[in-house]
Amino acid sequence: KEFCRVDYLEGTPIPNHPLKGHVTVIVAAAAVAYAVALNRREVRLIDPIPAVVPHYEALGFTLASPKGEPPYCWWKVK
Repeated sequence: KEFCRVDYLEGTPIPNHPLKGHVTVIVAAAAVAYAVALNRREVRLIDPIPAVVPHYEALGFTLASPKGEPPYCWWKVK
């Protein structure tokens, strides 16, 4: 395999939760660390909710929409 995938990513609906707004960064950091450990070239967030894609893009992810496959947001592991 060339990538690590995240199939589910969900924040809390609790407005004053201490991790509110930080879950994506935490999950992305963990996924990147895992990808590095496994010598993978990228991290993919599989089938993202369209309304959240701009948030992922603001963090450096890029949306890909391959024909015949679910879309995903990817980030190249350095």
